[in-house]
Amino acid sequence: MPDQPEHFWSLGCRLHVTVHVDYSPLILAVHLLPTITNLLRPGGVRAVVAESLLLMHQLVISSRVRRRAPNLNSFDRFVLGPALCRFLPWRG
Repeated sequence: MPDQPEHFWSLGCRLHVTVHVDYSPLILAVHLLPTITNLLRPGGVRAVVAESLLLMHQLVISSRVRRRAPNLNSFDRFVLGPALCRFLPWRG
């Protein structure tokens, strides 16, 4: 049967099976084990709470909208360039 792809070789069967394995419970368990061991240590609750707060703070910072510089025309650059060099000496 030359008109069929190679993986349909047995008796003209057109069934293609894809197996999907969900690894999310395994990943959750792998990440949960160190957290539980940290909780069982002395001062572990504080450490886990501090880590959680730091991760939340990092998420807030990374999702913060950054302001882009305005589009300046040549006149603006001609006027503001020397002014910035005058008032901000480390830029000049």
